[in-house]
Amino acid sequence: MTPKKSLEEILTPADQTGIPGLIKDSGGRFQHISKIKLILLDFLILLATTGRYIWIIGEIFFVLLCAAFSVKLVTGSNFRNFSFYIPPSSAWAAALTLVPLGIFFAVNAIEDLQREIRLTKAYLKWHRCKWKDEEVIFSKDDDNEPIGKKDPRLEKISTKAIQSFGIFFLITLFLMFRDAGWHLPWLEWGWFQ
Repeated sequence: MTPKKSLEEILTPADQTGIPGLIKDSGGRFQHISKIKLILLDFLILLATTGRYIWIIGEIFFVLLCAAFSVKLVTGSNFRNFSFYIPPSSAWAAALTLVPLGIFFAVNAIEDLQREIRLTKAYLKWHRCKWKDEEVIFSKDDDNEPIGKKDPRLEKISTKAIQSFGIFFLITLFLMFRDAGWHLPWLEWGWFQ
């Protein structure tokens, strides 16, 4: 019976040049990544990071939009001829519906930003070590939270906000239908004419 081999023994070629780009260091670990591959990886990471930051900016924009639209509904102001008829009781209910939705997106933006900062720090440390051909060692000094871990306080706020949004949304729909004489409010009040 043959003894089991470790993964490194299986991947280690008889001569060290058997697999291009894979070099075993003195400690028995595979560490080599060519500089060109590292630069190409940087390009892909930059694209992904940019996309995630754009998403966070979109969440922040949506929070501001919820706040502005809530103020518009409560005050009844007409901004650049963007106005439509809505009775006061329905307007107040709709404004109250947008508040927890804005809180939900604000909390998600904070969580996403915290996670993105942790990911960026971890990647930059890993990149710096690989560029210098050093071993990557992460310690508690780098970050005291795992990258995917969520703050339980923020998660609780987020859950309560989305539940409140659901309740206020149903109340708003009820008030709008009642104020429209139990017809479709947007048709009854001529929103799309």
